[in-house]
Order: sequence, then C-alpha cells, then structure tokens
Amino acid sequence: MTTFADAPSVESSVSHRTSGVWHGSAQTTVTAGGYSFLVDEPTEMGGKNEGPNPMEYIIGALNGCVSVVIEAQAGARDLPLDGVHTYVYAAQDLRGLEGKADVQPHFHTLQLNIVVATSERDEQKLTQFARDVEHTCPAINLIRSAAGSEVTVQWQFAEKVVEFDAENALNNALGFENRNQAVDAPTPFLTVTNADA
Repeated sequence: MTTFADAPSVESSVSHRTSGVWHGSAQTTVTAGGYSFLVDEPTEMGGKNEGPNPMEYIIGALNGCVSVVIEAQAGARDLPLDGVHTYVYAAQDLRGLEGKADVQPHFHTLQLNIVVATSERDEQKLTQFARDVEHTCPAINLIRSAAGSEVTVQWQFAEKVVEFDAENALNNALGFENRNQAVDAPTPFLTVTNADA
C-alpha cells in the first residue's frame, strides 16, 4: 500500500456529492454534478440489466481517473502522449454480498493494465512517470487501500496503441482467453508493474 508523508488539509479539500433515487428492481438513478446515470443489476440479481452495476461503475471510474492523471502528469513534464488504453479485471466473491459467507464483499483481486503510446524512450523517466501517476491517482489509492496487496497495476509503453491492446495484455498476464484480438499491436519497449506499491 502506498504511504504518504502529509496529513490531509481541510483548507485544501474539495467535496463531492451525489444523490440517488431508488426505482425498485435494483435500479437507482444517481445524480452527480448536474449529470444523471442509471445503476442497475443483471436480471439474475433482481435487476433489469439496463445499466452497469455499482461495482462496474467503480472500476469504470478507475479507468477514467487514471487516464485523467496520466494526461495531467504527462503535460506537467512535457512527456509526449500519443494514446492511452486502460483495462480492468476485478474479482468479487458474491457470497459476501449475498450474506452466504463472512468474506469481504468487495473486490478481492484487481488488475489494471495501462498501455501508453509515447515517443519517449528513457526508461528511468517512464518508470518515474508511472510511479507518480500511481501515487497521485485517487482511484488507484482508494482501491489499494481497500484491497491491499491484491491490486496489480501493469504499465506497457509502446510506439502506438491499438484497439483491445490493454485487454489482451491483461488476459495474457492472467492466462485468460482473449475474446477480442488486438490487430497490429506493437511489442512494448517497457513494462512496469506496481511502480508505487
């Protein structure tokens, strides 16, 4: 787990607020910052399967958050950024959610794969970049705090990104079959795992 030298400051803090309206059948409309979205469950969990489930929103937020931090960190250091693809795999033991076992109900394993296309080739700079992104990404740190050592963040730096490259890299790392094939994906010139763990 990442450690930090300073304590949070109230003066430097911003607040985030959301509201939810339950509609029955495991559906809730959530309003956040003037936007609304539907949270649902699959039919086998009592929902209508008309939107992502709550845990999918959490890992989807991880995809979005790390991408924003990558862009900001790259801009701050003039790192050429030609593309970013992210893919998350997370495993959750449903017995905890269903009350059938005294097991943590959230993710027990999570892997985030990030493919970054850049013309930068200095491995030390790229490794420090990955470390700084992991250290400052709120979503990575939130999930690491919850799931601890079972969180893996794997970086691949390549000359370009192609559709399904991050998904294929993650599936290959975990020994899963690829449902979608990345076409003409370059071989990464640098792979970094858990740069800030």
